Formats: sequence, structure tokens, C-alpha cells
Amino acid sequence: MVSADVITAISHALRRSHATDAHGRHLCKLFSLVRRSGGMGGTFLAIQTALSLLGRNRKGSKAHVCLVDLNFQSAVSAIYLDVDANLDLVEIARSPDRLDAHLLHAMVSHHRSGLDVIAPPPAPIELESVTPEAVTKLLDVVCEHYDYVVVDLPPAWTRWTIDVIGGSDVVLLVMQLSVAAVQQARALIEKLTAEGVAPETINLVVNRYRRKFWGSGVQLSSAQEALGRKVDFLIADDPDLVSKALDHGQTLSEIRPRSAIEKQVTNMVDHLVARLSPPAPAAGAGRADRSPARS
Repeated sequence: MVSADVITAISHALRRSHATDAHGRHLCKLFSLVRRSGGMGGTFLAIQTALSLLGRNRKGSKAHVCLVDLNFQSAVSAIYLDVDANLDLVEIARSPDRLDAHLLHAMVSHHRSGLDVIAPPPAPIELESVTPEAVTKLLDVVCEHYDYVVVDLPPAWTRWTIDVIGGSDVVLLVMQLSVAAVQQARALIEKLTAEGVAPETINLVVNRYRRKFWGSGVQLSSAQEALGRKVDFLIADDPDLVSKALDHGQTLSEIRPRSAIEKQVTNMVDHLVARLSPPAPAAGAGRADRSPARS
């Protein structure tokens, strides 16, 4: 009998192989955002990362980007972006093979920015009711149609968390400068490393960062010492701007163009994409349009 782990591994390999061109290069790049507890601003950063990726050009045309919200117990991305939440992964779990491009189109909501969003309604469900096979199938199909996929993972560890993280090109571990957050981040890094996640894919992002010269709180240098590695990216703290954007269903650029946060996220994305970029394709090489048709 083939074990569940082997089945999951095969499904994972299929998902990654589907997102390749004729030369075997991955066309779809998967970004996953993970944190150990709520309140880290992970969903906000997932949204901003997706919007920043959207502004990039892929092979002479605008990139096709999809934000996939898998944080089922507290899904708020659709609310923040003021779009419909159409994902029913529990139903997909009953028959994963039914999920195809047609059903994917029915689950996708289109934000006015051009960003596509797949998110569940804000109704808590049992995380264990969502199977690894359903999540793998969803990401398999999504990756066939987009250049970049940004996944917002739940803080709680699930049966499929490591499958998503292990299959990601970029892992953004979101944290803040507090004793508890630093300890949680270190424990998560150790777990991911033990699970075989490539260290070079893991990026530490300190959200809501305020530079401290003295006083209470954890200094960045102390946090890095405790983590045993450097923090990769710092995102500024601007609670008024972020709250206004989220409460009004607007992007940061709509409220305050070129804010410090937007610039820092853009710089982060530029750095990560440059790291992932393959050699320039030969002249004449192209690709078919992979985004689901818009109504």
C-alpha cells in the first residue's frame, strides 16, 4: 500500500512540474507567508506583496498574480480588498479531481487593481477538514494559470502546511520585535529546517518596525543574535495608514502613493524576484496566456 506521505509528495511534484515551460523552467513562482501567531500583519503583507508583484512585467506584459487565502479560521483578505469570497475548499476536498480551470474561474474574484483573489468566506471551519490533497490540487490548478501566486497561510500548523511551504519558491516568515515573536520565529525556523525546507527560501520579515535607540523593547541586533541569523527585510510601522487602507478596502497607493511601507515592500519584492529570475530566454520564445478568462 502506498503511504499518504508518498501520495502527497507525488501530488506536490506534479504541481511544481505543471508550472514549467518547454525548457523545464518554472513559470509560476509561489510565495508563502507564514507566522506563528495572529496579529503579525501577515495578511496585510500578503496583500501588499501580491500587489507589488502585480506591478512587474513578465516577458513584456503585465504579470498575472493571484492571492490565495488559506487562513480559513480568520480569513479577512477578501474583506480588506472588498471582493467576493468564493473559495469552498471543504467542498473541493470531497472531490479534488473536479477542480479544473472552469471551477477555478468560478472561485476567482477580480480586484480593480488587476489582482485576482481566491479567499474563503469569513466563517470559521475545522482546519482538519481541509485535506492535503485538496490544498495541493487547488495550488496545482492555480499555478497553471498565473505567473505569481501568493499564499497566506494560517498561524496554526496543519497537515498541509509543510507541503505548501516546502513547495514554495519564497517563504516570508513574518514577525515583530518582541521576545515572544523572536522565540516563535526561531522555533519555526528550526522546524522548517528539520522538515527539509531549503534555508535559502526562508526570509525573515520584521513587520511594524520602529527603530529604537534606547528604552524598552527588543533591539534589532538582539533579535538577530537570538535568531542566529540576520533579518532579511524591515517593513515600517504606520498604523494609521494601514488601518485606513484596510478599513476602506483600498490599497496603500490609493491612500498615500509611495509611502515608506509601499517602497519597502516593493524593494523586498524586487530583491526576491531578481533572485528567482532565470536566464533570459532565447529570442522568439514565448508563452501562452495562462490567466483565467475574465467575465
